[in-house]
Amino acid sequence: MRDRRVRVMGAALAAVVCLLPAVACGGSSARGAEPAKAPVKAQAPAPKPEVPYDHAVTDVSRLLAGMTPDDGARYGDLLKRPSWTAHQGEFDANWKKASANRWPVMRAWRDKEFKAVADACTTLFYPFGGPDFLNAYLIYPSCRQYLLFGLEPVGSVPDLARMTPDRADAVLTQMRESLSDLFLRDYFITQTMMKELRTPEVDGTLPLMLAMLARMDARIVSVEAGGLMPQEAPKADAPAKPGTAPVKPGKPSRVTITFVAAGASQTQTLVYHQVDMMDPQFAARQTFIASLKALAPFTTFVKSASYLMHDDRFGTIRSMVLNDSSSILQDDTGVPYRFFDKTAWALTLYGKYTKPIADFNYGFQKDLDAAFAQPGAARDLPFTFGYHWRVGASSVMLAIRQPATH
Repeated sequence: MRDRRVRVMGAALAAVVCLLPAVACGGSSARGAEPAKAPVKAQAPAPKPEVPYDHAVTDVSRLLAGMTPDDGARYGDLLKRPSWTAHQGEFDANWKKASANRWPVMRAWRDKEFKAVADACTTLFYPFGGPDFLNAYLIYPSCRQYLLFGLEPVGSVPDLARMTPDRADAVLTQMRESLSDLFLRDYFITQTMMKELRTPEVDGTLPLMLAMLARMDARIVSVEAGGLMPQEAPKADAPAKPGTAPVKPGKPSRVTITFVAAGASQTQTLVYHQVDMMDPQFAARQTFIASLKALAPFTTFVKSASYLMHDDRFGTIRSMVLNDSSSILQDDTGVPYRFFDKTAWALTLYGKYTKPIADFNYGFQKDLDAAFAQPGAARDLPFTFGYHWRVGASSVMLAIRQPATH
C-alpha cells in the first residue's frame, strides 16, 4: 500500500529545543532572560525513491490513451498524422467529461461513507469485472493487488513503433470503439467485448487496461503474461483434468501488470484472469480456487455482473464471495440480498432500487425492493452506477462483515 504520510518535524523539533535548559521559549528561565535563538528550520522530507519502470510499455500505454509519449522522437511519424490528432482529441474530450462530472463525486462519496474500509484493502476481488480496472481503482486506489476476471482474452501489447501507419491508425480507432461503452455508460457490454476484443488490432483486455493506467498517470513497471496461477501449472506431460480448459500455446489466460502510481514509492499489481466461473467447470478447478482463497480475506467489488450470481450455476463463485470477503461493495447484479446473513453482515443501502433492465428481468429481488422501501433505509447515491446509468435509478449495497460473537 502506498505511504502517503509526510512527516513534518518542525513542531516536534521545536518542542524538544524548548526542553533544553539553555534555551528560552517565550519566557525567562531561573537563570534570567536569554537572547532569543533563531528558529530551527524543519528539515525537508527526503524525496521518495523513484521506482524504475518500463519506458517503452508506458509510452505505448500513453499512446493508446491519447497521451503524448515521453519518447516523442520514436513515434514522430505517428504523432504528425491527422489520425493521431483526432484520436487524442476524442480521448481527451471523453476523459475530461467523465473526470469532471462523475469521478470526483465517486471519490467524495467513498471518502464520506467508507474511506477506512477502502483504504484497508489489500486484495481487491472483482469477479466478472473484465477489463474494468478504472472503476475499481477510482473507489479502491490503495490496494496492493487487484484481481479481475472475465471471459475475454488477455491479448498483447501493440507494437506501435513497428506498425505501418495504417495499422497503427486501425489500432487507435479500435481502442476508442472498445472503450466507448465505458465512457458512455461506465460499464462494458459483454457481447460487444467478445467481438471488439478479438480483432487483429485489439486482441484482448490488456490494451484497454494499459490505457486506463496511463490516463491515471501510472507508470508500467512490467507486463508478465502467463498461463494458470503458478500453483496449478500442469506438468508438460500431464493430461488435462476433466473440467479444466487447457491453455493454448501463445494464448495465456493470465496477465500481471505491475505499476507504480504517480508520486508513489511502492508498486501495485493488476492481475487479469480469463476464466469461466460457471459450474461445474469452475468448481472443478480446486487448485485454482485454493490459490484464490489463500489471498483471502478479500475486499470484493461487483458491478454490472449480468446477475450471474443469482443463478445456482454460479454457486461456487457466489459462495467464495460470501465466505472469503471482509467487505463487499456491489450493485444489484451481485450476490442476491437473500443470501446475506443479516447477523453476520452490516448492510448499508444507497440510492434507489430499480427493476433490472429488460435484458435481465429475471434479476428482480422482492426482498431487496422491500428493504429499500423502508422509510430512511437508503442513503444518498450521488452518481449513476451499473446498468441503470440514467440519473436517479442506481442502487448500491455495502456489506461489512461483523466480528464473530461467541
